[in-house]
Amino acid sequence: LFRQQEQCSQCPNPSSVDESVLYKLKTTFSFRGRRLTIIQDANPSPGGPVTVGAIHWDDRIIEILGQKKKMSEIKRHEGKYFKRVRLWKWGPERKEYTVKYEDDDWKAKLSADDVVGVFSVPYRPHLFTKPKPTTLSLTTAALEKDEVFLILIFIYSRPNPYTPPFMFNPTHRDSQNSSVGAGSEGW
Repeated sequence: LFRQQEQCSQCPNPSSVDESVLYKLKTTFSFRGRRLTIIQDANPSPGGPVTVGAIHWDDRIIEILGQKKKMSEIKRHEGKYFKRVRLWKWGPERKEYTVKYEDDDWKAKLSADDVVGVFSVPYRPHLFTKPKPTTLSLTTAALEKDEVFLILIFIYSRPNPYTPPFMFNPTHRDSQNSSVGAGSEGW
């Protein structure tokens, strides 16, 4: 994940990426899918923890700095069938976020209009051009206490990379093209 230098304003600005790596992500897979995703600090302080967060997919547990919580403790739903949203909150003293897929990006909001984070993951690999990097933009409000938590819920909210886009967003433009695979096919 790359660091953004400027404030987040709806969409990430590729020119503001300073190319410094903050975290490394590692995911282990089993026959049934993802088992464990860990976030490691790329530049840990001496004696500090290297692993700062994890998602235990089978147990549905998120772990931050050794503290584990079940998804049912940190996630709740609000609204009716077509207007249903997920609300995420790490603890009673923390802020509550909604994470939704809008305009080809995952966005975390504190309220209806207050975007505090954007997670951009390009879907389509291109054969002759370099793909866009995955970027994360967070405001200072999100960086105060919930940086690792927001990264983990962005990863959790994003579907399995081998899932076709129509499985999570039926209006996505790539779902209309039957020649586009899920990225796991070979030549």
